[in-house]
This record gives sequence, structure tokens and C-alpha cells, in this order.
Amino acid sequence: WAGNPARFVRKLTAHERDRVISDAAEHYVSVAQRLAREELPYGTGWRDVEAYREKLVANKEYEWVNFREQKYLMRLQNEAAQLDKIMHH
Repeated sequence: WAGNPARFVRKLTAHERDRVISDAAEHYVSVAQRLAREELPYGTGWRDVEAYREKLVANKEYEWVNFREQKYLMRLQNEAAQLDKIMHH
């Protein structure tokens, strides 16, 4: 099935049914697990931590660092270094 509205296109081949779909499922499970590791656990404890952090920032006892942005920038630097290795070897 494909399109919007969906319509029948063709039957799956044996290869698609046996390998491609399971490979795609494994890929998306691994992506979900990686993203889950980047998130905090469920709950409301983060509210207390955030209130404490805001108090420290207001009293100039703490400088806010956006760790998600820092992690993203580190990943970009790693990818750039890997690309540089490939391009210069």
C-alpha cells in the first residue's frame, strides 16, 4: 500500500517480507533506545532540580550550560574529524 489516500501497489517480495521489514524494525528499535538514553527518566523530580538551578543562576552562583547543545556540538566535531580523516587519506 502507498499514497494518500492509500491504494494497493503490489505484494511484498519474499526478501522484503523476510529481511527488509525486520531490518527496518531493528533499526528503529535501536534509534528509539539511543534517544531514550538521552532523556531523563519519567517523574517530577526534575522540577526541584530546575527550581534549585534557577535560584543559583539568579544569585549568580551558577552559569547555565546547555548540555544538549554541547553534546550536539561534540557530535558535530567528531563527525567533522572523521570526515577529515576520510578526505585526507
